[in-house]
Formats: sequence, structure tokens, C-alpha cells
Amino acid sequence: MKLSQTLAKKTLAVSTSLALAFGGALAFTGSASAAGTAVALTFGAGDTYGTSADVAAFEGGTGSIDAAPAAVGGIGGDGQAFKFVKTGQAWSGANILLPSIVDVALGNKVTVDYYNGGTTAEPVMLKLQEGTWPNEGGKTHKALEAAPGWNRLTFNMATGAGYNAAHVYKVAAIFPNFSADDTAYTGAAAAAGGSSYYIDNVRFNGGVSVSGPSKRVLNVTVANPLGQRIKVKIAGVRTWTATNVATVDAAWSKKFTVASGTYKVTVTVGSQTFVKTQVVK
Repeated sequence: MKLSQTLAKKTLAVSTSLALAFGGALAFTGSASAAGTAVALTFGAGDTYGTSADVAAFEGGTGSIDAAPAAVGGIGGDGQAFKFVKTGQAWSGANILLPSIVDVALGNKVTVDYYNGGTTAEPVMLKLQEGTWPNEGGKTHKALEAAPGWNRLTFNMATGAGYNAAHVYKVAAIFPNFSADDTAYTGAAAAAGGSSYYIDNVRFNGGVSVSGPSKRVLNVTVANPLGQRIKVKIAGVRTWTATNVATVDAAWSKKFTVASGTYKVTVTVGSQTFVKTQVVK
């Protein structure tokens, strides 16, 4: 029997929810190990986390939710963003996720649309920690270089300074134009003077999940990849690809067909790939 005929008899539902996601930070739910619940901050009117988040600037910087600069190449500029004005101490920054907003374990990879308002490349550092100050507990720092204008940055915190897989990180803070706590950072140096920065479309735990909740139905969910390429490969069945996905705060779904059995499912969003073996009854 041809594969196309077999596929016509069984139903495999692959649902992709684009409610959020840090276009690359992925984590499976189900029987595979998971970093935690997918969480996204878009700071738009429909974002229950971002608009109510205790986004707190510290050490002299100031923060607000404001109109974002226009998007470039699908990065940033989806209406509103968190605006940070760099003043005060060199290490001034802002808490962008606290347990008082959503109490989840943060995964290794975090993706951010980040607008550098300066005129030259500068560093930006992300910090994950177990608790809030002064009881921060374990912490890890990772700095990346950001060009002027919009950047889509993925912080691989597993390579950050001080990372320990045994720590359960639940707090995230961002430090524009600062890198001193990441001793491995080799990018552009911090610039002189202050500037304005925008943080948007923050994606924790990537929003990818694979599960088999009912007979002959396999669900794949992907938090908003914001213009990136999504590829779902179901071994022995088919490969599905979508490019330049633009939907941000709406659910999207696609149905396939497959027989009951055990499947190796590979999900790739942008440059990040994750694999899970899933039983479909």
C-alpha cells in the first residue's frame, strides 16, 4: 500500500500554537524531560504576562512599556515593547521575569528580540537566578553582542558563567550595555553614556511540546517562532515545513494522518532542533 493511501486512513493532528516563543528556545513536554512551562513576554495588549509583569528596573535605570520601533526583517516591532533607559550604574538593568508573575523553571535557552538604541555594537547580558535579591541562590550570566537596531538573540545559558544544571532558575534579569559578569564574553565593549533599549518577544522554554493525548492523535505545539522556519519530521511518515511564520498571538493547526504506533518526532525552529519519541494509540 502506498504511503499516501495509508496516511488517508489514520489521523495525526499536529497543532502549532503561536502564542509565544523565543524562536529557538525549545522544550518538550510529556515523557521527555522538560525545562518548564513555555512562557513568552510580548508586552502587547493581549499578553497577560508582559502587561502585568513586575518589570522592575534597578540601579538607576528606568523602564516602561512603550511603543516599539518598527520591525526589521520580522524581528521586533510588534506594537509594544519593554523600554529601558540606561542611566545610573554601569550594571543597571531590569527584572523581566519574576516568580510573582509565573512560577516556572527556566530552560537553558532564552530568545529575545532586542533593540540597541546606540550607534555601535554593544553587549547585553542575561542573568538567571534561583531567587530574588537578596536571596538569589544559584545564578548564571551570559553576554552577547548586539548591533545597533533590532537583533534576535538566543542566550544559551548552559554555556554561561556559573551555570549549574542542578539549579532551578526562576528569575530572569537583563543588563543592556553590560557584560562584566560573563568572563568568557569576547564581543564589543560597553559604550560610553546612556541610551534607550527595547526588549520584546522574550521566549522562555521555547513552547515546543509533543504529546499523544488521544487515539491516533499526536500533538506538536510550538510557541511563536516569529518569522522563523518550522520543520516537523515524523519518522517514517512525513516531513512538514513552514517558512517565515508571522502569526504572533493566534493558534494555528495542521492535520496529518498516521497509524497507531511509536514515532520519533523531530521539531526544528530556526537553528534549534529537539527530538522526542512519542506513542500514538
